Amino acid sequence: MEETINWNDDILTPLKDNNLILVLGPDFNNLRENTANAILKDERIKSRISHYDENSNIFIFNENLSTAACRATACDIKSVIKSLFSEALTEEKNIYNYISQLSFSCVINLSPDEYLKNTLDKFNYQQQYSSYLLRSAIQDSAKILHEVDNINYPVTYNLFGLYAKPNSLIVTYEDLMKFFSQIFSKPSIDDKLKEYLKIEDGTQASPKQFIFLGFRYESWHMQLIMQLLNIHMHNEPANLNLNNNSKIPGSIILQQIQKYFHINNQLYNEIDFIKKLYEECQASQPDCIRYTQLIEFWKRVEPLVNAGFIDEVFNEMSRRNNKINLPSSSNFENQITSLKTEYKGYVQSNDADGIKSIQTRLIDLAFNNKERLL
Repeated sequence: MEETINWNDDILTPLKDNNLILVLGPDFNNLRENTANAILKDERIKSRISHYDENSNIFIFNENLSTAACRATACDIKSVIKSLFSEALTEEKNIYNYISQLSFSCVINLSPDEYLKNTLDKFNYQQQYSSYLLRSAIQDSAKILHEVDNINYPVTYNLFGLYAKPNSLIVTYEDLMKFFSQIFSKPSIDDKLKEYLKIEDGTQASPKQFIFLGFRYESWHMQLIMQLLNIHMHNEPANLNLNNNSKIPGSIILQQIQKYFHINNQLYNEIDFIKKLYEECQASQPDCIRYTQLIEFWKRVEPLVNAGFIDEVFNEMSRRNNKINLPSSSNFENQITSLKTEYKGYVQSNDADGIKSIQTRLIDLAFNNKERLL
């Protein structure tokens, strides 16, 4: 029996209320398949591999290889991964353009890529980015999360390492065993992320819902994330690609088991789903799109700017900046103060060109600091 879903009640409202978390699995956007293909194209590496476990994404080496040769081959595999993920996505293939515009306050990524992080940077969004690193006794203190529950300061958390740090990647069973040993002891994942998800005791201050894309039900990736989130599947959803709260405790609303799934009798793949979600937000919940929120803000203040009432705009920008209290807020406040001082000087000297330049720079300042003004 196929489950159905109500876009507004089951997805858009939790997203608007900041209770929806996106979890991207290793199969999202064909990343697992593309990675395996790139590795197996290298004949030197391929000749040393006896088996590739597709579900586990683990490589098993030939029995006649020495321990040193096995570890050298693992390093070669990680070098291929690093090279592959270093390449930028073409714009037409960048589904992260859509994800970055959706107001998820937290995205957990089980692939070692930085595509979402780079896309958020491209749009000049303030963000928090961190990763859990295998073989790291102390996690990167520069990447400690300030807060998680803030749609204007979104978190992207890489759970399975980072391509730029090959030692953090999991490609062999030796890597996998070390990862399990480490993540369930110390150091574990970021404390603020733990608190946000209430991982340790399974409780939550407000009910969280999860969208899982790019997972296979039978893989260890799915089982691990369920364990970390303290979600227990009591009944395996045989042949069901869509599950609601009645099937899986823990408020999971969507789990992709295979490549395609149905919603209200319509067939989607994961890319179609993200695009459809974006369209649904545009149509009925525009506040769920960060850029739309900025446009609405600017519609309200642009007449004031054009009419010369820039002081009011400065004051509104300062008010919003102080309200959200992001790191480096004082720097943004200093930019506002500097522009305001220049503006007053131009007004006193009746410098029309100077006043016009302040208007242009004010627009640039607003669009380059979207997260502070939403």
